[in-house]
Amino acid sequence: LLGLYYGGTGLGIVLSALLVPAMLQAAARVPHGWAWAWWALAAACLAATAVLVWPARVLQTLTPPAAAAAGDGVALRFTWRAFAPGLAGYAMFGVGYIGYMTFVIALLREQGVGPGALTLFYALLGVAVVASSRIWAGLL
Repeated sequence: LLGLYYGGTGLGIVLSALLVPAMLQAAARVPHGWAWAWWALAAACLAATAVLVWPARVLQTLTPPAAAAAGDGVALRFTWRAFAPGLAGYAMFGVGYIGYMTFVIALLREQGVGPGALTLFYALLGVAVVASSRIWAGLL
């Protein structure tokens, strides 16, 4: 299940790879047409959130396993310090991903790669992220 959770990022990459070029082409004659791609991505995120409301509610009703419920008498409390390494890792991933993708697309364009191949490249990157969850699942 954790692999599916992280695979959602790859599905988002695939969706944006397909949605953004289509929106840019549809709004080519509109001033600031790129903004329509951002609005389309926002609508896609809203739709995905709406689809996931039901599973999130179902998960809240599940009882924890007996071992976790019984515990050892210590109440677990949220602390930012406990989450700091994970949050730092996500932040570094985000910065690295944005920097890498900005420059790899610029590199491919400089090498004469056309819009269709760029879309395919980005979509395949998303598929690879989904597939990589199986690899990382064992390590996590």
